[in-house]
Amino acid sequence: MALADHLARQRHADLFLDTLPINAHTTASDALWAGLPVLTCIGETFASRVAGSLLRAIGLAGADNYLAGGL
Repeated sequence: MALADHLARQRHADLFLDTLPINAHTTASDALWAGLPVLTCIGETFASRVAGSLLRAIGLAGADNYLAGGL
């Protein structure tokens, strides 16, 4: 599937709920590129902090342990 088609499918959703203890990595990035809000819970390992890092990097960090953001 072409990237444009993949991102277009994500635009049909209302919210991307991230997983714990292993966060979405590329999938969360794709959701943000598609304009889909991402809700994640920060864990204590690298794998559980990726989506939070993505949100912080683009200035969409929210509360302490739960981060939500969308473009």
